[in-house]
Amino acid sequence: MRSSPARGDQPGENQVEDKGALFGELKNEAERILAGPGAAQQRLQAVCDLLCLRVGHYDWVGFYLVGSTEGVLELGPFHGKPTDHVSIPFGKGVCGRAAAERKTIIVQDVAGETNYLSCSPDVRAEIVIPLFRRDEIIGELDIDSHEISPFTQEDRELLEAISRAAEKIL
Repeated sequence: MRSSPARGDQPGENQVEDKGALFGELKNEAERILAGPGAAQQRLQAVCDLLCLRVGHYDWVGFYLVGSTEGVLELGPFHGKPTDHVSIPFGKGVCGRAAAERKTIIVQDVAGETNYLSCSPDVRAEIVIPLFRRDEIIGELDIDSHEISPFTQEDRELLEAISRAAEKIL
């Protein structure tokens, strides 16, 4: 699925106390999907769908993967509005910066970023988690939000755990 349907009320969307339980469920479900049958691209797509549909502040969820050109991220499976950024060099934008710096990057307000690639005027925050194989960057998980400062330590832990599971199939 490459576009977002209307979400309506999402589990845990308005109840902070439910976030831990929701994220535990999502971690388990994503790990089950990634360890399951099917092509890697289909499993990554299912994880994008799961996260975007279940977490109210995840408005775009996608994987960028290192393709045949070294130092360039190519758009892989995603859930959300289409983006013009289908190819991103390491170092450019938040995604490219996460790849170049080899670490998770959280930007709680993209308006303050000088090295930001705007995918949509609605995006207010972004978190990007790099994926590794034998210490080499092989891709990343990218989440955009239409809210300012939505990402917590719980979001980071969930997304880093899912990223470690995704590395195993790439």
